Amino acid sequence: MLSVAKSVSGAVTVERIEQALLPLRNSPERGPLGHEKGAGVAIVLAGRARAPSICFIERVERAGDRWSGDVAFPGGWAQDDDGGLKFTAMRETFEEVGIELSLEQHIACLPTSSIPAARAGSTGYLGASVFYVGEAIPKLTPDPKELADAFWVPCTHLADSTNATTIDWAGSDMPAVEFDRRIIWGLTHRVLREFFTLVGQINAP
Repeated sequence: MLSVAKSVSGAVTVERIEQALLPLRNSPERGPLGHEKGAGVAIVLAGRARAPSICFIERVERAGDRWSGDVAFPGGWAQDDDGGLKFTAMRETFEEVGIELSLEQHIACLPTSSIPAARAGSTGYLGASVFYVGEAIPKLTPDPKELADAFWVPCTHLADSTNATTIDWAGSDMPAVEFDRRIIWGLTHRVLREFFTLVGQINAP
């Protein structure tokens, strides 16, 4: 089993993240295609610059909700007046966990990717925006209507291959990461793996 950060060597620091994502900082945001819907999530980093943590949420369990009980990044579907998925991520982060992000804290946006439908095809596209809010780790205030919990996970934990696992979904073993008996998998794991892959490109052969 491989961790999401299998390509990373050395410490995952804020400086390393900023350097790795610098080429993406001014990349244009993808617009909707046809009737696609856009969703924005925030990869919020906080804590010591040499050993940051990432904010995750645990959604409430609801019958009929595709993402019921899932662990994810703060985020949600875009609204017409958001002005872009980066701002969607900022708005949703404040609504869901009470962190008010600023543009000064923004590092970069990852390349957008499709959101797979439950059965086949795509239900829209996802944009993940990376922020560093400083060395003081903010207190999280989860919205009880949407979230069962919100918590911080050290990057060192996510980059440790011993925390990698798999989850059975529709008869297939899906890659995942375990933290405090919670499982990070699916679309969130895919974005997390892309994030760590980009960071791991520094000093790569």
